[in-house]
Amino acid sequence: KILSTFKQQYSNFSDSEMYKRLISHMRSKISTDDAVPCRSHFIVEA
Repeated sequence: KILSTFKQQYSNFSDSEMYKRLISHMRSKISTDDAVPCRSHFIVEA
């Protein structure tokens, strides 16, 4: 759900490489404690 919201908010990213890295980073951190502040940050930014 968070990834979907993030994708919608940043679907107009001009730098696709940066977009891929952000998504990959979130997916790799989703099962760790680092995912909590990370997701909260993107929710605030959105």
